Amino acid sequence: MLPAYRAWKGAQALLVGLCLAMMVSVPKSVYARASRAVQPSYLEALHPKQQAFVLDQSRRKVALCGRRAGKSYGLAAWFLDGMEKHPRTRSLYVTLTRPKAKQIMWDKAFLELREKYSLPIELRSREGQLMVEHKNGSSLWLLGCDDQKQVDKVRGEAFLRAAVDEAQAFPDYLKELVEDAIHWSLMDLQGELAVTGTPSPVPVGYFHDISSGMAQGWEPHHWTILDNAHLPHGAAELERTLQDHYNGDESNPTYQREGLGRWVHDLGALIYPFDRTRNGWSAETSNPYGLPDGEYRYGLGIDLGFSESSTAFCLAATRVGTGEVYVLSAYTRSRLIPTALAVHAQAVREQVTKETRGQGLTIVVDEGALGRGYAEQMRTMGVGCIPAEKLNKRTYQEYVRGLILSGACKVDYFGKSRALLDETSVLQFDPETGTEDERYTRHCADAFLYIVRHLLPRYEPEENEPERGSPEWYAREQKRLRAETMARIERKRRGDR
Repeated sequence: MLPAYRAWKGAQALLVGLCLAMMVSVPKSVYARASRAVQPSYLEALHPKQQAFVLDQSRRKVALCGRRAGKSYGLAAWFLDGMEKHPRTRSLYVTLTRPKAKQIMWDKAFLELREKYSLPIELRSREGQLMVEHKNGSSLWLLGCDDQKQVDKVRGEAFLRAAVDEAQAFPDYLKELVEDAIHWSLMDLQGELAVTGTPSPVPVGYFHDISSGMAQGWEPHHWTILDNAHLPHGAAELERTLQDHYNGDESNPTYQREGLGRWVHDLGALIYPFDRTRNGWSAETSNPYGLPDGEYRYGLGIDLGFSESSTAFCLAATRVGTGEVYVLSAYTRSRLIPTALAVHAQAVREQVTKETRGQGLTIVVDEGALGRGYAEQMRTMGVGCIPAEKLNKRTYQEYVRGLILSGACKVDYFGKSRALLDETSVLQFDPETGTEDERYTRHCADAFLYIVRHLLPRYEPEENEPERGSPEWYAREQKRLRAETMARIERKRRGDR
């Protein structure tokens, strides 16, 4: 019996050794795939195309989705999957602004996941940055990147997973953000990168190239509201939208983009459809700003904010007697206090006065919310300004759009108007609400609208404002506030998964 026992023990040791050897030789990626066989409940709840996106271990993947498809929820599940499998790691979520990042990832996705699956996650502020933190030490950084300068924040970090969301809304620094910043931050952990969004009106740019197959090295994913199991009435809603908004025309470019998530040329969807051939002009030496000969009035529109790159300036001129307006420059500044704003505005005024030999400059300021205090500070410091007209915004947007299409509105394409052109190249109306699509920034666009409204006023008796303080004025204000409240409620109710 003893020799037999020893033989059996030897065979057992050999078997264990072989098993260990096999384990050492198996790539880690195989174990990772095997570990995904048993999925957490929140992954099982995803619809098949969301699951395919989350479980795809490609180092680079791109998701092109229609509206209401559940893109945000899929991204949140992807991040959570990584956070739970890899404690004490950090991931990155980037969209245009930090408030939007919080709204999309935390308010609309992680909060629901936490409540439904009793997840140990919290939203915290760390050194001025928003972090979704897991009990196991992993975290997700929610970052806004609405300016090229913000790209540098990503450099020097090490991320497990990173996603750029609403990629269609980013200006031309999107490629630098992905290729020059995020890509290198994924090397330490051999991390995964995702770029997601909805088609923009013009099928050009970095996001178009990687999501349409023009750029190699990206694993494509695509889904729409028809795939979203959380909206079982999605097909009926899409059909209703098709009939009510597009007269049943399935070839309508906006329906193709927003509903079906397809790239089509839809220049007509832009609020301000600038075209370089139609709206550019050749500089002439007879004018300090390269304008055609003529008499001009100059104005500076200011849209106020206090976050990164949220205070916008638009310098424009109108040629008297022609109905033409020329945008000379458009740019943004960050976190200007009232005195700094006044100093900057005065410097612009003095420069214009000098260049035009005394022509002067009218300054138009958005005095809504915090703007009134800024404007009063400007006046206190001797910088005269007038409030921007903000009523009937949609009507005036259509008016300015007509100026652009007719060629009466010109932009300095090769000068200092790049910030405005970046915004207007994607800014569109939301087909569901008829108002500006909130996924896109519009600081320069608003400053542009303010100054054009001042320089080229329209006279329409039916739109004359009632006297401030009159019964008609109070009735109008009550109607406006009620409409704004209902719009906020509706946006919250429609919260994108």
